[in-house]
Amino acid sequence: MICIYLFTVALLVASILVPSVVMGRARQSFRQRIRANPDLRRAVEDDLASWRAAYGNASYGPL
Repeated sequence: MICIYLFTVALLVASILVPSVVMGRARQSFRQRIRANPDLRRAVEDDLASWRAAYGNASYGPL
């Protein structure tokens, strides 16, 4: 019974906590790349100029 409980907890951690941490760090990494690379920054700004929220007033992408 204890093994099943531990397996369930590990499964929840792997499926909920790990992806959220990876997504949070990916956002920070992408922002750093935008600051460091002027061509990428220009491309993101061009994309932002033509981007429209599909539903309501959602924020733009990973920024």
